[in-house]
Amino acid sequence: NCFTNVATKEHYAINVIGRSARLFLKQKSINYNFPTVVKLAFNDAMTYNPENGKGGTVFGLGFREHKLKHYNKKHLGALENLLWFKESQADVRLDALSKSDFLQSFAVIAIKDAMGPNMCENNRFGRKDATSEEQLEGACEVPQPEDGVTSFRDAFHSKSFDSREMVALSSVYTFGDFQPRIAEMNNQYFKNLVDKDIQSNDALDKILLDDSELKEFVELFANETDEFEEAFTDAWLKLYTLGNDDKELFFEVPKIE
Repeated sequence: NCFTNVATKEHYAINVIGRSARLFLKQKSINYNFPTVVKLAFNDAMTYNPENGKGGTVFGLGFREHKLKHYNKKHLGALENLLWFKESQADVRLDALSKSDFLQSFAVIAIKDAMGPNMCENNRFGRKDATSEEQLEGACEVPQPEDGVTSFRDAFHSKSFDSREMVALSSVYTFGDFQPRIAEMNNQYFKNLVDKDIQSNDALDKILLDDSELKEFVELFANETDEFEEAFTDAWLKLYTLGNDDKELFFEVPKIE
């Protein structure tokens, strides 16, 4: 459970944001909100360019050039709904959160409530939103499977993700795409690949199956749920700090000034 009665700053913070997140996530169909919030959080983070420090979890989605990228356009309705929810419906104690904190925190709740890894007690705050387009100049495009295995792999490796973490995060691309009723963040995609049951993303399937190193992780995750959850957690906790100084992030919800 994300919620707890233990009175620590870490638990207090996730209790506050967890209740608001669940109100948002369940206001429409589960398939609409859970994967969408996770994909928006992923797309925002993966713009990070390690060469110049631009992009990352700085809510570049607030600027036209970035939110209209082809991989974000289909989520624009949910994005606007999320921002409306932050301003008018969420717990007032969350007003002090940056938009990036709000999105990334909601994604952590969505992953957990979609039967994925529970990272609630690892959730942190303190990300700073970009305030101008200039701060995003030189940010990266979000890697797409259609770019091919070399480009796809290089994009992840340049952000310090190893192949194990890259394969685990690849499940985000298909989250909700092949589960007709309730989207679950688990190792089902990898089981489908191994069983050749359902192919939900031909380009991604090809990348993961044609490369011998990546295929080993596909098979490992398909057979070992714990291995997938551990790798996904390692990767996500790295991903959701990209573009921010890790030392400046903290567990307590900031006070409203």
